[in-house]
Amino acid sequence: MVDADALNILSEHPEWLELVPKNSILTPHPRELERLIGTWKDDFEKIEKTRQLAQKYQFVILIKGAYTLIIEGKNVYVNSSGNQALATGGSGDVLSGMITSFRAQGYSAVDAAFFRRLFSRTNS
Repeated sequence: MVDADALNILSEHPEWLELVPKNSILTPHPRELERLIGTWKDDFEKIEKTRQLAQKYQFVILIKGAYTLIIEGKNVYVNSSGNQALATGGSGDVLSGMITSFRAQGYSAVDAAFFRRLFSRTNS
């Protein structure tokens, strides 16, 4: 799990990305993501740049926002059920804790990011 200041440190030292273990989960909000991949002109470019990063290092990247994006390999998943109530201090920490607990229980990175065992998906 890579979040918050760890993401900021990686953006200052991109050569360290190769030291992050494969299947790590990165959970940037849009500003942290921008520091990692640079600016983008639209959401399509943001997704493509993030996919390239995820594929290059074999990461699962969960972009926090009104619409949460989970990017794993060539796959992009959108959760549109979020709202402004989650844009409060500490909610990202809770998310990181939940994902980390699923990883500790042996779930794969992408399953942990999805909370796959808690919520069913139509295409799982």
